[in-house]
Amino acid sequence: MSEISYKDFLSAIEGMNGFYLAQLTDSLKSGRIEDGSIATLNEEKVLDLRAFNSDREVHLFRGCIGESFQMRIADDSLMSAVEKEGIIDEAHYLETDTERFGRNVNSANLLDFEGAEKFTKISIRNYLGYYETGQAYVKDWRVVGFM
Repeated sequence: MSEISYKDFLSAIEGMNGFYLAQLTDSLKSGRIEDGSIATLNEEKVLDLRAFNSDREVHLFRGCIGESFQMRIADDSLMSAVEKEGIIDEAHYLETDTERFGRNVNSANLLDFEGAEKFTKISIRNYLGYYETGQAYVKDWRVVGFM
């Protein structure tokens, strides 16, 4: 991981199709990368921003406002067959019961782009590592998409 600018992040996702999830200091945002709305986010308020699809995630993050951004790119197409054996995918249901929980539930509030209402799950990919003892652990993870 290296220090990076917000413009470098936008360059890294140029031409990429998929989705994004953004944690800002005052809100959560989401959308489709290809619609250009990711470029309208207020850079000063960005804490965590993930642009992703089934093959790749570009993750921009910082601990707090005023700190430098860091970026991590996870690209499954660059992994060897052996590395791919250490992948475990999981799906988590998104809460959608606005009658019971109100408008502030995750998916009702977060997924605010056209067509989002059809998604009921978020897909997460875990990358396993192994301790010297052979015990497995999740060494990294990324968002893969919505289902």
